[in-house]
Amino acid sequence: MLHVLYLDESGHPADQSKLHVGVAGLVAPIQSWEAFTPRWIAILEQFGVAEPFHMMDLASRRNAYKTWTETKRRELLGALVELIVATPNIKPLGVNICMQAFNEMSEAEQLRLGNPYFIALEHCIRNSVFEPLDADCDFSKAVPRIRIILARNEGYSGKGVQLWEEMRNFDAIGVTGMFMESIQVGTPKDHAPLQAADLVAYETGKFFNYTVPHQKERRWAYKRFSSMRDNSLRHFGKQELKATLQASGVTADGFEYFRL
Repeated sequence: MLHVLYLDESGHPADQSKLHVGVAGLVAPIQSWEAFTPRWIAILEQFGVAEPFHMMDLASRRNAYKTWTETKRRELLGALVELIVATPNIKPLGVNICMQAFNEMSEAEQLRLGNPYFIALEHCIRNSVFEPLDADCDFSKAVPRIRIILARNEGYSGKGVQLWEEMRNFDAIGVTGMFMESIQVGTPKDHAPLQAADLVAYETGKFFNYTVPHQKERRWAYKRFSSMRDNSLRHFGKQELKATLQASGVTADGFEYFRL
């Protein structure tokens, strides 16, 4: 069975106003996406939205949403979120890196870990690769495969493709590559599920950058995503970063580990 993961970024490491950065999106069997796409497009058409959905535009009341009432904005958001929640076998997935924890690590550790965006991306890829596997998988019939569509982003998405190839070719335990089918960079216009990934990434970013530090009530959309069965919306603090460091090669203390 082929699963497809759609991912978008949540914040930029260079943006010092962001407490957390990462990637988030949705993974589901390709059959689920085939049913999802026309329904997503139909909702946008119902509300008179002719351009690809972008959550930042809706939240900021700009572009297509400049003259919308609050009621109409809430109705559109509600319809899109409920479509995501109701789609069979769909799963929110994401990793947000605590920038304070990352910045408090030594320079050697930071160099070894690399850009926080790629830490998050690698963990999302690994989660999506192994998530479809269960005790009932019959490998004699077919090997589950994962395809990834990254939202186009200047400076990141192209390197994300390079990361994928590295994971395929150099995974020391030799199994990750078995399940990795392909990766490509896409746009929300060409891939409606990337619009849904943008929504999940936006709400995840708001949760870690605003809701948690200001001790606010969780936003309704994030509540819906985080309550979905088997969601994997993860936070990486110092402990998780240290574990990642140990699992990805030579640590600052000189110990060697195989790649997970």
